[in-house]
Amino acid sequence: RLVALVTNLRTSPILNPGTPLVPRLAIKALNTAIDYGHSLIVGISSSGKEPDLGTGNYVTVNIIINADDLGMSQEVNDATFALMEQGLVTSASIIANSPKAEEASARIASYPQCSFGIHLNVTEFRPLTDASSLSPLLDTNGKFVSERLWEISIDSKLTAGIFEEFSAQFERLTDLGVQISHIDSHHHVHTL
Repeated sequence: RLVALVTNLRTSPILNPGTPLVPRLAIKALNTAIDYGHSLIVGISSSGKEPDLGTGNYVTVNIIINADDLGMSQEVNDATFALMEQGLVTSASIIANSPKAEEASARIASYPQCSFGIHLNVTEFRPLTDASSLSPLLDTNGKFVSERLWEISIDSKLTAGIFEEFSAQFERLTDLGVQISHIDSHHHVHTL
């Protein structure tokens, strides 16, 4: 699963501890995520002066460590907040229609040093809307089926349903008190 992705990233030349633009904090964060059994990392965070490889001058580098899938399960929530407590994650994205989104949202006040965004989702869990236009993406139990999104033609009716669902997800997190700092998506649905 995604743990393999993190393992591959950890051993790739891009994240080699000897690479000038990658702080050792990134390697520690990746190792910690692997220890938790989850790949929560989609970015890397730190700031400092690093040499510009083109000019040799030092430039300020700001990198963000973001943990996706907050709200997916109690285990993901606990692992994400543990990484935040250690200062290894500075940002997280919440899946608004996930089973533990409310629990995750209730805990974010304890992490004022971190930012929280929305992880838009139309590939997993039950939608917040009951728009009939989403039916091509749903199973017989009314839950999203991830592979369907990539197998069907997206017409204007489905586009309108997805827009309505995304709007409901924004509203839910806002109602839960989340000050949304950024937007990303589950299973890269933003690339549609």
